[in-house]
Amino acid sequence: MGSNVVSQKQSFAVVGLSKFGFRVATGLFSTGVDVLAIDLDGRLIQKIADNVTRAVQTDAMNQETLEHLGVFEVDTVVIGFRSSFDAAVLLTTMLRKKRPDIHIVAQVDTDEKAEALHQVGVDLTVFPERDTADRLVKRLMTPDLVEHMELAPDIAVIETAVPNSFIGKSLTELDIRAEHEVYVIGIVEPGEGASDRKVLVAPPATTVLRQGEILLLLGKIANLNRFSALVHG
Repeated sequence: MGSNVVSQKQSFAVVGLSKFGFRVATGLFSTGVDVLAIDLDGRLIQKIADNVTRAVQTDAMNQETLEHLGVFEVDTVVIGFRSSFDAAVLLTTMLRKKRPDIHIVAQVDTDEKAEALHQVGVDLTVFPERDTADRLVKRLMTPDLVEHMELAPDIAVIETAVPNSFIGKSLTELDIRAEHEVYVIGIVEPGEGASDRKVLVAPPATTVLRQGEILLLLGKIANLNRFSALVHG
């Protein structure tokens, strides 16, 4: 995605409202982006209708329908099928053929399915249960890690690597708060492991950023997303 996409209000289509798809759709919408939710189950569409931009009960395997709904025009499509692997392959093929540059994320439950979907054009595959377990292990083993901690529905703290363009510059020069409306609340210095990591809390404005450091950023989720898109492209 281009660096200016977020500021122009990013758009997503979530096709298939599994538990994963449903949560992704409502979570994305809560950050202020446009979300189109599609599923054959009218009960799920009714349930999610007030928590997304638009919810449509339809067959996602019909190319004309997808085109009419504008699915081929969004920035990212999230495929929330879990058991319908063939449908995920077909949908990915249609999307990639129509829009070579569209970003596609798909839910999977085996490594074999993930590999197959990558072969046909999926950019990112997600194992909800496995990823949740891995995240929990990481949190338990490295309690000082703040990868993404929500403080309120629209406020969070995230970790992000110091961008190459920031290396060698001071916080005063970068003026991150004014430029991006997020706050640098800490800098994690590189270490061999979690126990060796040093965190500089509330770093002075004269602090010069170095390669390998991690920024701890506080702000509105929408602003944090915008920052990540701008500095990491």
